[in-house]
Amino acid sequence: MGLWIRVLVLAGAAALTGCASVSGGNVQKMYVQAQERDGTAVAGADCTLTNDKGTWRFKSPGDSSVVRSNKPMEVKCEKAPLPNGVVSVESGTRAAMFGNIIIGGVVGAVIDHSSGAAYEYPEQVRVVMGQMTSLKWVNDPKGATPAQVAEKEKQARVKAEQQQLQPQAVQQAQAPVQAQAQAQAQAQPRPAALPAAEPARVLQPGSFASGYALLEDVDAVPYISDRGRQGYREYMTKPTPKAFAISPTGHWYSAWTLKSSDPTLPSDPSERAVEGCSRAAKAPCRLYAVNGAVVWRKETPTASSSP
Repeated sequence: MGLWIRVLVLAGAAALTGCASVSGGNVQKMYVQAQERDGTAVAGADCTLTNDKGTWRFKSPGDSSVVRSNKPMEVKCEKAPLPNGVVSVESGTRAAMFGNIIIGGVVGAVIDHSSGAAYEYPEQVRVVMGQMTSLKWVNDPKGATPAQVAEKEKQARVKAEQQQLQPQAVQQAQAPVQAQAQAQAQAQPRPAALPAAEPARVLQPGSFASGYALLEDVDAVPYISDRGRQGYREYMTKPTPKAFAISPTGHWYSAWTLKSSDPTLPSDPSERAVEGCSRAAKAPCRLYAVNGAVVWRKETPTASSSP
């Protein structure tokens, strides 16, 4: 008879673990604001939010309900003639997840991990047009990454198995302590908004098309030689963000992506192109093209004053 009672108690405890999950479910709101590099708001940009759970579209500034996940959320905004802006937003572990591990055991934790309910994204994201940046999760009270959460789940699984082997009286004595721990975890304050990615410095504001020439018009690029024109043709095939700078001395420099092979040069392609060109020319350089637009403008000659 004692053996059957113990089997029924363990079966009931296992069934209860499947009912616990992080409050709030696996859906949250994300607000997106697009802006230019100088901070000017961009209204009406077409923004797309994408993760492994789905895709959501709306116009900025605005928000959308999204499904949480432990995978990054790609936020992409488009509005001609501005270059696209992209932010890769990492998710963080919700504080309530740890209370769920205590109360619900490994079953509830695994369910919340699979559905995405254990994670959350920043509520507000700022997208800078013409930049490709990443926004790391900085408000996790325990500083937990998805890998650390997986380790905590493993530890919780071992602990849950050990607790199931203890007498029922011991588990009942622990209930008030567990309830208090869950209440403290759920009472963790959350800010109304999280800081967005800092936009990189830009040497020249904006990347609007100047109307000087079409991007594909290789012969219109001034100063450079045939070798430079070949370099410009290669520039047009590179992914954004990218920039092409030239000098009156015939020097040129092409830069793309946010990673520089030369650690002494800036990460922003616009800055890197101008700095790399200026070093080679030992003279000032100017941007000719940024992403898919020619930004070069002819210098207006200064009129000389008559005596």
